[in-house]
Amino acid sequence: MSNFKWNPQVEARAFALAGKGLQTATIFLADAIKETISVPAPRVTLTDKTGARYYVAGFKLNDPRRYVTPYVKGARQATLTSYRFPSKPKGASGAPAGPPKPFGVTFQTAPAIKGDPPRKLSGKLRREVQYEMLHPMVTGSGVTMTTGRVGQNTQYAARLEFGGGLHEYYRRTLNKFRTAIERIMQKT
Repeated sequence: MSNFKWNPQVEARAFALAGKGLQTATIFLADAIKETISVPAPRVTLTDKTGARYYVAGFKLNDPRRYVTPYVKGARQATLTSYRFPSKPKGASGAPAGPPKPFGVTFQTAPAIKGDPPRKLSGKLRREVQYEMLHPMVTGSGVTMTTGRVGQNTQYAARLEFGGGLHEYYRRTLNKFRTAIERIMQKT
């Protein structure tokens, strides 16, 4: 075993350069994952009793796109209740003019295609993609390293990625951009 010691300034500079390349690659991967899950799903807008809007994946029955889509396999017809709020007279403020009126919205569901990344309904999954840099840390074997992590802190994301492999998007994105990530790390 050698008693070789790195010059502290050289070692610090090496870690700074390695960290910069790793951070650039980590940000690139986070952005690539966001792009992967940014493909919009066909959606139907509904309103709950409080007036809040929410979305379900599907096509209204009068939407001509529902006949030329890959989402037809496994689709079914469904009806959910939405609410209309009476409009207020012009210039009126405050509470609505009356209670919300329920009505049925019938649509064709658009189930996700197995093996494809999840599609965007509200954008919540995409907003939760984050990256983190763990700067020089010593591993159990005494090796000093910088680590970049990309992930989400939700059970929903974990279920999509690891729940039977139906909608893996982290692993697929990493594999798709592996060469680009390696180039980024070598350049910086």
